[in-house]
Amino acid sequence: MLDNLLDAVIVFEEDGIIFSFNKSACEFFGYSLDEATELNFSSLLVASDSEKFSELLETYRNTGIATRLGSSHDVNMRRKNGEIFPMRLSLSALPVNQNGCGMFVASGQDLTELKLQEERLRQSQRMDALGKLTSGIAHDYNNMLGVILGYAEILLDAQKGNPVLCNYTREIQKAGERGAELTQKLLAFSRKKQVKSKPVDLNVLLEAQQFMLDKTLTAKIDVSLELCPDLWPVNIDAGDFQDAIFNLSINAKHAMEAGGTLSLRTTNQILEESEAELMQLPEGPYVVLEVFDNGVGMDDHILTHIFEPFFSTKGELGTGLGLSQVYGFVERAGGAIDVQSEVGKGSLFQFYFPRSTHDIDDNVNPQSLNGTIELRGTETVLVVDDEAALRRLCQEVLEINGYNVLCAASGEEALEILSRHPVQLVLSDVVMTGIDGYQLSGLIHDKYPDIIVQLISGYSDGRNLQIPADHSHPQRLSKPIKSKLLLQRIRSLLNESLERQVVNGGGAIDQGVDGSLVDDRLAVKHSKVAATKSRAGWDEVRMESGAAVIDQDHIVMFRYLSDLNNNISAGASNDEVLIAFQSFIDLIFLHLHREKTIVDVSRYPRLSRIEKLHEFQRRQAERKFSEYRGGIITSQKLYEFLEGWLADHVMSTEQQVAPYVQERDAEIGEAISTMAFPA
Repeated sequence: MLDNLLDAVIVFEEDGIIFSFNKSACEFFGYSLDEATELNFSSLLVASDSEKFSELLETYRNTGIATRLGSSHDVNMRRKNGEIFPMRLSLSALPVNQNGCGMFVASGQDLTELKLQEERLRQSQRMDALGKLTSGIAHDYNNMLGVILGYAEILLDAQKGNPVLCNYTREIQKAGERGAELTQKLLAFSRKKQVKSKPVDLNVLLEAQQFMLDKTLTAKIDVSLELCPDLWPVNIDAGDFQDAIFNLSINAKHAMEAGGTLSLRTTNQILEESEAELMQLPEGPYVVLEVFDNGVGMDDHILTHIFEPFFSTKGELGTGLGLSQVYGFVERAGGAIDVQSEVGKGSLFQFYFPRSTHDIDDNVNPQSLNGTIELRGTETVLVVDDEAALRRLCQEVLEINGYNVLCAASGEEALEILSRHPVQLVLSDVVMTGIDGYQLSGLIHDKYPDIIVQLISGYSDGRNLQIPADHSHPQRLSKPIKSKLLLQRIRSLLNESLERQVVNGGGAIDQGVDGSLVDDRLAVKHSKVAATKSRAGWDEVRMESGAAVIDQDHIVMFRYLSDLNNNISAGASNDEVLIAFQSFIDLIFLHLHREKTIVDVSRYPRLSRIEKLHEFQRRQAERKFSEYRGGIITSQKLYEFLEGWLADHVMSTEQQVAPYVQERDAEIGEAISTMAFPA
């Protein structure tokens, strides 16, 4: 009957000789029943607890009094293989046997898993406390760095004629950037770093990183990959994952100075309730990554502190932030880490990542504008930040680049300003007293849906994941941000807003960059472009024949490109060529809008395909023009690209839609009768 109990039950005589050993006791200690009955109970205890047990038996033999009986005590026991494990032990006295010898029964529960859970809880609480401390420090530090780096950029622009002062300013900038890197590491540990997660295949990431690991770890260390062929996707930040692998690999390199093997293994695993509870995770499907090195290993003291920021075993050679970043990354991914190590036997890191419910998306969305876009503007921007120095900096940067700037120190003040002033874009901090950035964004979206809200912060609490990233709520920027990147984002958002209003048939709006208007006839009247057309002798005409419109547009565009190339060959100035190319880009914009209207009226059955194709082609042309304007490609290269682009465009659309256009010639003519285009 005792063999059916989950607790270990051991009966022994007053001199400690074991009389019986149930099945659970055999499993706990690793002895067979025959082996156990030849042992003294005290041999199952570690030295300190064995002494206390011997004192208890001695007292009983001398006085007949059994002290400390009937209550439970946590003690350390020893298995057959020498392993020490915790047990909750209860002792009780039994009637004397037929030989008059006192008998005792000990019942015990293996506390190994319970102690592990308690240690994990203590570790988690300690890390959470450290995380809150570091995130608060990093947030304030980010604000200070933002001011330092921002004014350093302004100083560099203002001191272009003074190389000595420029060098001093660059040193300030470098120091600020190093501080920003440190802040990002602290935020990574505290789990407040901005997350850019998506479904990925860990096998693909590991294979892509293998070459770099081979070179980093040198020929002394073999890198071995054992990858599960049908690995489930996981939802993580790919960049953070690769940083984590790099950090682990560097640590492994230091642990294997004489050489060794770094093994990385991926598997799919279903965690049952008991396993999941031990890892403090919900039960369910997980992808497990095991990283093993056969280096020097770690003792218990190091294992207790390895994930704490600034804890390092490398002395002055280490920052103590590598594994704290790894810890923060795994926590943000909703996973867990299990570390096993023994001095002289290496270390095993096991990462558990929840299986993603979404498929991996291999498509990369083309960027509409690159880093060489125009930075200036004339729109009104509202800057919202409770840090006065940051407000002044943003105001300075934006006003230098032509923007009209309003400032608010709180979300409440921002709403009051919006009720009195027209604003195109709101640039807001996230962490503020009262109405925070997320709440402000929601209120603006409900009351002023056309206003763009760009959030900017160095602090993340996950709430940004609940806000869809669309044209009114673009992806949040992380502090500290360089002035040029901020200007690029603002200009890009405002340009995209303008284009949407044109395509959607909006009325007169402020374009911003040169103060030009888009009127109700949807004709873009860029001042420089209009001047160029006037010099070329072009007049605006009304196209009243639907069937010929697309062909006529294409002919005009080919003719304009040919004239432009002739001007380049004749030695036109750089400014004239730039204006001419800008004119052609605007021509593309007009034509694509006219063509979309024609295709729509023609009832072409695959209109959405044409719209997507137009969007892709427009972005292609804009991106190439931006490369030319930024000095990346020559005017001749841009001309050759645009000539090929136009040919591809004609082939990809004209042949498909021509029959539908011819059938509804009159309807199309009426629809486009007010749409101007150069003849």
